[in-house]
Amino acid sequence: MSFASEAEIFIDYVVENRLTRHFAQGHLEYLADEIDQTAKELEKAHPPANAEPAVQECKQALALLYKEVEAVRAETTNPQALEASKGRIANIRTNLQKSNASL
Repeated sequence: MSFASEAEIFIDYVVENRLTRHFAQGHLEYLADEIDQTAKELEKAHPPANAEPAVQECKQALALLYKEVEAVRAETTNPQALEASKGRIANIRTNLQKSNASL
């Protein structure tokens, strides 16, 4: 959830031109790497059987979030695309919150 929240806030900074393009690209790469690392750690986890559906939802959400952050990296100069990504990321965050609540 924190990765999604960070991505949403970061998109606001990019849209408002509060960051250099180089910094934005670097930070988004870092964020994508962290999301990927977390997904790999989750893949290795052995959750209790009753938590498996929620864990699967988290895995799917992380994969979507990773793809969305990568898309943001490609669109740092397109405010409309960034706003659309922000909306999709907000939906991912909401889904992660629901999955987390069921754990």
